Amino acid sequence: MVKDFSAPIQWPEKLKLVWKTEVGSVYSSPVVSKERAWVHMRKGEEETVSANTGELKWRKDFGAPDTSKMFCGTAFSPVVDQGNLIVYVGDDINGGSMFAFDPATGKERWKWTGEGPGYASPIVMA
Repeated sequence: MVKDFSAPIQWPEKLKLVWKTEVGSVYSSPVVSKERAWVHMRKGEEETVSANTGELKWRKDFGAPDTSKMFCGTAFSPVVDQGNLIVYVGDDINGGSMFAFDPATGKERWKWTGEGPGYASPIVMA
């Protein structure tokens, strides 16, 4: 469910590039919320940038998770729910860890370890 969004009355004929940044190899979808954008990269990194300027706000490096049985590396799309940025690093064969971070600071709030879908895009159900 998208909250607090009002579509423009008229969309621009041509979009204007405001900023761009290199993120490496990515198979997951980025997520944008409250003027922040997060991207989860296949080598096990998470980056948070300002959605307005592209300025790096924080970065996590999870090392090189063993995703050798997967063609895509770790590709779990991040999700924001109940004030947490949630990511999973790993795969369904070798296991991994799911983390919840403070979206603004990157401080770890909780961690769960076990087998999980390292290649799926999650949905939040209420």
